[in-house]
Amino acid sequence: MRDHIKATAKVRAKTSRSVSKSSNFYKRLVDFYLKDYLKAPSAAKGKDAAEKRIGKTFAGPATAGDAWEEHALSDWNKEPIPEFARRMRPVLPAEIAAGTDILSRPNRKKLPFIDVPQLVGEANMGTGFDADVAGGGKNISQLMHWATGVKYSSIDKLTMRELFFAYENWHLETWDVFGEDPINDMIAEEAGRILGTQLRSGSVTKGNLQAKLDEGFAEARAWVGTLLRARQAELDAWIIAEVQKPANMWWGALAPIKPWGDETIFGDLKSGTSLDDVKNSKFVDRIIDIYALIFEADEWEAAHGPIDNGTFIPMILSGMLNGVFEKMAKGQPITSGP
Repeated sequence: MRDHIKATAKVRAKTSRSVSKSSNFYKRLVDFYLKDYLKAPSAAKGKDAAEKRIGKTFAGPATAGDAWEEHALSDWNKEPIPEFARRMRPVLPAEIAAGTDILSRPNRKKLPFIDVPQLVGEANMGTGFDADVAGGGKNISQLMHWATGVKYSSIDKLTMRELFFAYENWHLETWDVFGEDPINDMIAEEAGRILGTQLRSGSVTKGNLQAKLDEGFAEARAWVGTLLRARQAELDAWIIAEVQKPANMWWGALAPIKPWGDETIFGDLKSGTSLDDVKNSKFVDRIIDIYALIFEADEWEAAHGPIDNGTFIPMILSGMLNGVFEKMAKGQPITSGP
């Protein structure tokens, strides 16, 4: 079964993925976020589009009971960057004001999630505050991650990639069990950052917007593929595991969840499901979609050269900073930096 997943993922990695011009995401860009910019593209207009339109913070008031609007005001409009990260990367600001206006109810009526084939999993329309993590797939949270990537695209590539990945390890929300939500968060962030750099150069036009989006998402998927490639042995073990391990949410600061439920390939086969039916199951297809990112990284690097993850990202992948992230997640003091 694992060989089947790998072989299918390798083939799928060669499949072209494109943002449809009929998607809500593309139409919202053309009709709203980039409407003024596309009339006469320029670097100045691109900067405004990145920072003041797409990256706009939600000003409120929040709709009572809407957790996304409420948390935009209470948390994400003013997210502090940890001191140790700023010591390593002084270019980082003291705090991030995430692109949260995109989470507002008026916007969500037009764009409830990023409906593109470059994100993994199925559409997840849940708006409950934990629906993104528990349900995975293409969900509401990636709107903010994408918009924030666009907004802070003036900061260099490696620094922002480090920040994106460090955030997912600080706010540990199913990355440890290969959840779709953190994978999509990082794809969205990096694709947004790439689009932001293109807007700031004034190189995006209505004629090439679709191609630019596809280009950015392809590189973003390849980058996330390198992170999964570093965990490939762990991913291989997870595929054949007999039971699903609960996600260590926020390093134990939050209650554990199982984003995949209790389903495993082992359990499906043991229960009597035929091998062919398991191979063709939605569960296995979701795993293949994740595994394909590893091969897409290989394909992208063969065409464009190796992706440089610097030294900080490998430190995170090695587990060297787990203690630091756990203390941060639990609000404990960090007595020494990495």
